[in-house]
Amino acid sequence: FRHKSFEHYLIVNKALLALTEKMEHIGHVRVNDVTDIGDQAHIDTRSQRKMGKRFAQEIIRLQTAGEANQNEPIKVYNSKTLPAEIPCARIALGRKGDYKPCLAKLPNGELLIVAFDASHEKIDGGIREDMLLWRSTDDGRTWSKREVIPLLGREPYFSVLKDGTLLLTVHLTKQDIRNKEGYIYSLLHRSTDGGRTCSPPRSAGKTFPAHRKKRGRTPAATCWNSKTAA
Repeated sequence: FRHKSFEHYLIVNKALLALTEKMEHIGHVRVNDVTDIGDQAHIDTRSQRKMGKRFAQEIIRLQTAGEANQNEPIKVYNSKTLPAEIPCARIALGRKGDYKPCLAKLPNGELLIVAFDASHEKIDGGIREDMLLWRSTDDGRTWSKREVIPLLGREPYFSVLKDGTLLLTVHLTKQDIRNKEGYIYSLLHRSTDGGRTCSPPRSAGKTFPAHRKKRGRTPAATCWNSKTAA
């Protein structure tokens, strides 16, 4: 977007356009005919709708091109140690609404992918964001079916310790129908069997009610193996 006080916009635009020529799965849309709300920075409602349509068309174009090139190698730019191209096979997992996947490798070589369902279908005036899991025992060539795991939380991220212990950090929103506390709070799930089971959670959030009320901070909750919780 052009701003009269931003004299370098042509340089920035040129660099952005160059990316679409050098890198895969990147596109651009034109903005030369949009109008602002009077501050020469933020586009108005009519222009936002116009841009939304253009972005949608570009996403569809990129997706169509990607489906036709599932086995194209990954190109590496400005590499110091990796080759210029890495052979690969792209494998589709999940379904519409599955969001923010995180990949981890266990000491035994098993690969795990965790994500959560962000389709946000309304349920009793709220939402339910289920956690999802996939497994691979052949270096990602094949994966297990989409599994809904009975753990609370959204935006899950893995950490694997040296002994194979799996930590999973999440937070539970106020809007989730399973949240009985009435506020957003964090959780740490812990598993010692590759994520197949997790000990019941032990909440630490209620330990800090005054702190939460005064500062609006997110309290923590933990899910530990009973042997290490003592």
